[in-house]
Amino acid sequence: MIYAGEGSVRFKCAACGGALDESPTEMRCPSCGRSWPVRDGIPRFFEPDYYWGEVTQEEAGQFLKEVREKGWRAAVGHRFAANENMRIGLTDWQRASWLPMLGLPGGATALDIGSGYGAITQALSRGVERLYSLEAIPERIEFTRLRLEQEGVRNVRLVQGTGLQLPFMDASFDLIVVNGVLEWVGEWRTDVSPRDAQLGFLRDIHRLLRPGGLLLVGIENRFGLQYLSGGRDHSGLPYTSLIPHWLATVCLKLVSTTYRGRASVPRREYRTYTYSKRGYRALIAEGGFASADFFWSDPGYNQPYGVIPLRGSLVAEHFEQQLREPTQSWKRGWKHRLKALAAKTPIVDSIVADFLIVSEKQGGAAVGSWRGRAWERLRAELPQLPAIREPILALSTRAFSRKSIIRVFDGDTAAPRLMLKASTVAPGSVEELDAGYRALETVARRQGGGASGFAVPQPIGRFTRGGVVFTAESAAPGRPLSHFVFSASAGRRRTVAREGLERSLDAALAIAASLRGAPDIPAASAAWRELPDDLRGQDPVVRLATIARDEWQREPGGPPWSHHGDFSIENVFSATGRDVLAVIDWEHLVSGTPALYDVYSLLVSALPAIGIGEEFAGSHSEAWAERFKAGFFGAGPWADTFRQLLGRACAGLGVPESKAWPQFVQFLLLRTHYYADRGGRARSDHMAFLAGAAGLSGRFLLPG
Repeated sequence: MIYAGEGSVRFKCAACGGALDESPTEMRCPSCGRSWPVRDGIPRFFEPDYYWGEVTQEEAGQFLKEVREKGWRAAVGHRFAANENMRIGLTDWQRASWLPMLGLPGGATALDIGSGYGAITQALSRGVERLYSLEAIPERIEFTRLRLEQEGVRNVRLVQGTGLQLPFMDASFDLIVVNGVLEWVGEWRTDVSPRDAQLGFLRDIHRLLRPGGLLLVGIENRFGLQYLSGGRDHSGLPYTSLIPHWLATVCLKLVSTTYRGRASVPRREYRTYTYSKRGYRALIAEGGFASADFFWSDPGYNQPYGVIPLRGSLVAEHFEQQLREPTQSWKRGWKHRLKALAAKTPIVDSIVADFLIVSEKQGGAAVGSWRGRAWERLRAELPQLPAIREPILALSTRAFSRKSIIRVFDGDTAAPRLMLKASTVAPGSVEELDAGYRALETVARRQGGGASGFAVPQPIGRFTRGGVVFTAESAAPGRPLSHFVFSASAGRRRTVAREGLERSLDAALAIAASLRGAPDIPAASAAWRELPDDLRGQDPVVRLATIARDEWQREPGGPPWSHHGDFSIENVFSATGRDVLAVIDWEHLVSGTPALYDVYSLLVSALPAIGIGEEFAGSHSEAWAERFKAGFFGAGPWADTFRQLLGRACAGLGVPESKAWPQFVQFLLLRTHYYADRGGRARSDHMAFLAGAAGLSGRFLLPG
């Protein structure tokens, strides 16, 4: 924890506004004599007479006991074993995925208001010099104290207080984070209208920021698609965000409900105001901020895995990308059709679910916009970055990811300029990022600008800023082949996919020829050739593993094959007027894999394009199993396409067709290990593929 000393923020007396003196036991105002206690190093400016939280107060006490005995991570895993959202919400370091986009100045001081269980606080602590974390509920702040202590975080000062009385001196912070808080301010202060309470809160924040400082707000869109389709807002009722506030109050009085199961004080008035994009812009401007940049936080502000600027075509493209991905069984019915219709309208950026809003306090030496200053700070670390006056930034990542990808667009033309990859606090993140950049450099040197039948992004450089390692590479021209495949109508999808797969196969063969025998390409782990422990009890799968092992033992001599490692229609880009495809994401470059490894990776990536009928009502896993069977073991048109492509690949690589089946088994076995440490469904899907293949071997595309 940080305490009074050089660079520390001074606390402010709530009674007279003077600076407070601090001792180990109290905060005291030398001007008026008012004092507040300090316990466990935490100033206690507010003692609530209520409890509010996702669990009851009694459960919160039991939870804290478990944290002290077992450690916070084990306690979260045990307490919320059946609640994935809570587990992610408490443990995911990507809760603050947006931090590398902000380009904060060196030595930055930040404030996290309403910090809850400290997930954002812990994530922020790695990117700022000093961090203050304000929370009103004692049980929550105690949990945060324990987690930071157990994690060895030393640059955070916890403060027990309320957003209605921010106990800090003016111009103290470079960044203030208000995530899931602004909408609740109207319930904290009931002597004025909710909007006036929010305005007072924003003006206090403006006072606390230094010139050029940033306010980041995570909040719902009043007219978000989730509410238009009947989702419940903070009232616990559907549609109350859409109707006039007085009518929402009437609804609350008629119906007793709670919000997301949280134990709270019963409400008789609708006071959790949210707004549209235009409404937030007006509110923030009236609060003293001269500008506001809006982003769509997808799937929500508590899971900011897609941070998409609300400008140009980026929102529509992201909507369409979601709609094109047909593997999830919920994407049917009227809600899906509503989303598809919305994606085609000019108001699509007005109905996104959640906003991230970045506003800045102007004045002082701050010149230009925060985006321009952030970019210049990055260029100071790596002068090879291009000069972009007002860059547009879009981020993508996933829960617990080892990296975040930031696409950089020209602010004037919206043309893609380059891609930044940023490290996270995940174990092995920097090592993986560096390995990926070295792989890109290796391939770029050998590939020779596209002369070998494929193009790759050009490496620009590597640098570190704010505790984050960045690598930079040029943007791939065009769009991924997945865009063209999944944008096609159901009747044309196989034709479009076949054309794209044929072109991609040419690139895969060129990659294999270019990289075979190349030095300094990491070899696949020998452990990946073994059957995962959780499949060892399945005799048919054990027999498959024997086929793979026997094939490895019969490997001919000669230079080892090397492969892209994640060759897919998402990673292959096509641009109008360019014959050569660009291939991105080389961080999984690997040697010692079967000759057909990238070919099978490509075909598996096309499985979601296989139609299984609108009447199919199975689960995600069942849908994958049906597509897997149709593509690799079926007798229909998709199997014919796969068979032709696989036969051409065998001829191009000099692989006998009789080797296609054992190499397919090798591929599936390797992929179960590849996905083992990446989370999500992919590993379980590939384990299911292995199990499914065991019973279908006689029907494979090419005879073994």
